[in-house]
Amino acid sequence: MKSLIRRILVFWLTLLARGVLARYRPRVVAVTGSVGKTSTKEVTAAMLATRYRVRQTEGNYNTEVGVPLTILGMPLPRPWGWPWLLLRSLRLLAGTAEYPEVLVLELAADKPGDMKHLATLVRPDVAMVTNVRNVHREFYDSIDQIADEKGWLVRCLRKDGTAVLNADDPRVRAMRSLTTAKVRLYGEASEAHVRLLGAEHERGGYRTTIALGEREEALRTGVHGKPQLSAIIAGLATADVLEVPPVDSLKAAAKWIPSPGRLRVFEGKDGRTVIDDTYNASPEAVIASLEALQAFPRPRRAVLGDMKELGSESAAGHRAVGKAAAKLVDELVAVGDEAAIIAAAAKEARLAAGSIHLASNALEAAKIVDQLGKGGSLLVKGSQSMYLEQVVAAELKHPRDRARLLQRLNNPWHARRAGVTDWGKRG
Repeated sequence: MKSLIRRILVFWLTLLARGVLARYRPRVVAVTGSVGKTSTKEVTAAMLATRYRVRQTEGNYNTEVGVPLTILGMPLPRPWGWPWLLLRSLRLLAGTAEYPEVLVLELAADKPGDMKHLATLVRPDVAMVTNVRNVHREFYDSIDQIADEKGWLVRCLRKDGTAVLNADDPRVRAMRSLTTAKVRLYGEASEAHVRLLGAEHERGGYRTTIALGEREEALRTGVHGKPQLSAIIAGLATADVLEVPPVDSLKAAAKWIPSPGRLRVFEGKDGRTVIDDTYNASPEAVIASLEALQAFPRPRRAVLGDMKELGSESAAGHRAVGKAAAKLVDELVAVGDEAAIIAAAAKEARLAAGSIHLASNALEAAKIVDQLGKGGSLLVKGSQSMYLEQVVAAELKHPRDRARLLQRLNNPWHARRAGVTDWGKRG
């Protein structure tokens, strides 16, 4: 019954959203990829907002329900609020509201068919694909099937549109063949139209040199991970397509601060630097974060949780992270059953047994971290379902930062899943 009701709601939301797009004709920038799509969406929207009225996907509104709601400019209503949403949508269709000039939409594909449905709805003017990775594998047999699914965004591109593709990812670069529209490549590869020429990572972020066509530009950012740097390069490519002056897009990039849980750096207690990267995790992303940790002072410690949704690649992915951790951290706290594989692989790679700690959940991990030495740096990363923001919150110096990090746990459903009963009363 719930499935039937959802199908009916999706049908009507799609119909209304299609009508609004036809009525106001905004330019549509659509972003997809296995990882990095949220950061890419956010920094791209920030650049475009220097010239246009922009609306972007908020939160996780990247599904068959969330995308139409973003187009309509409305939140997900409570069960009794759907008639009100319908009335407001009809007024939007009949009226002359000041609608955004550009929509920056994040599109997810949890299962085969999702991307075709969403891309057919939005018919993007700019299709951005960040990468294809071996993640979210529950409904896909192979990484090539994931690539084929992501490719629907490029297939549905308008004929006069532009595909903005990651030149450093072979599967994404190959999507050029899926469209007769223009293609703009970005990345570090020599064929990229917007190219990262050099990057030096410091405690304050990256200092970079970027080629925009024939011009070279210096950009100092406040981001700390290569994936975020890639998001900035992608955003610059799209901003160039939509004729945003480079001086404006570069200023927006320099000011951009990633969302919570995405390599955000905080002042911790006991003289420790705390790096919050708890939003989600995949093997490639964890290793990239461990590499980013090298710009921070020793001793370098990492709290690493289970990486979910890896399917048959889970064990191999956790082992790869463990081997990398052995080279890049001085002390490791592994959280969860699957993360125990990380710990075992780190030990095999000769990280000292006394420097490896096991915890079953975030609260146990926080207690272990409290017993470690002062100073140095602490990276915290794992899948969302591990609720490792609790570890970050426990280590922060300022209560104001703590309150923002724990917002998700104000929801009773999340609190129960995280095993929280009295966290709000702590510290």
